[in-house]
Amino acid sequence: MNRLKTFRVRLKQVLTVLPVALLLALGIVGSIVPQPAYAASSSVPEMISSAGKDFWVTFIYNYGKDDENVHLMLYGVPEAAATVKVFDALGNELTSQLVAAGGAFVYEVDRSKAYMTNSGVKSSKGIRVTSTANMALYMSNQYDNGDDYSYDMSPVLANGALGTEYVVQTHYRELSYTEFAFVATQDGTDVHVEFNHKARNTGGGADFEKGDAKDFLSLNAGDVYQFWGMNTGNPEFYNLSGTKIRSNKPLAVFNGGVKSTIPYNGGANGDLTMEQSIPISA
Repeated sequence: MNRLKTFRVRLKQVLTVLPVALLLALGIVGSIVPQPAYAASSSVPEMISSAGKDFWVTFIYNYGKDDENVHLMLYGVPEAAATVKVFDALGNELTSQLVAAGGAFVYEVDRSKAYMTNSGVKSSKGIRVTSTANMALYMSNQYDNGDDYSYDMSPVLANGALGTEYVVQTHYRELSYTEFAFVATQDGTDVHVEFNHKARNTGGGADFEKGDAKDFLSLNAGDVYQFWGMNTGNPEFYNLSGTKIRSNKPLAVFNGGVKSTIPYNGGANGDLTMEQSIPISA
């Protein structure tokens, strides 16, 4: 665990001294390129800014159990001096930090508040981050028990860049499943999901079959659903790619895979892949 502490301290030091201008040059604070749309038309502009003052996140399942080896981190780089706050799904304030101009926000999220460990079950595992100045926000998901290590990091879209229509994109392999999760950002959110692959239901109900169209209604801000792909054999295996998500209010959508290998089936070991999905319709 000393190695984990050293890593977090060093990363905080690096983020603290990196000027915003450099991050802009690297394309981290600035704009990011959206994923291709499956529809012919889309209201999403060619470039989307990831910076903002209000964000929602959740953390998809990583390799291993829900234990002390899971570390969920948030990192922020405000454009000016700012107060950054983190809230759980129920609106409870978890932290408030005053970040100086040129400084960095770093916070480890309690996994009981944000770590998704089920499939097809509603959970209050959304995390809201606010800033008084425009900020670029990033999230990381790490598992390390001394023998097994799995990690990935993703930029986070501000609420203004979210949309109501998404297509899931995952990287899959034969030996492990893909996953996606969506977070409601407003009360009264209705979500329609068209599954392009069989997905697991750990809540005791029937699994979700390929071609199923399911509605998840009356969600409150911070409510989260996660779905795990199931093995249906060659050529699809666990692949949830192509699943369509539509909603009446903006969603934050995250997709990835547990123990992914790049290239495909590149070895016995694997690593988490995690990214926030780009909307195809605002």
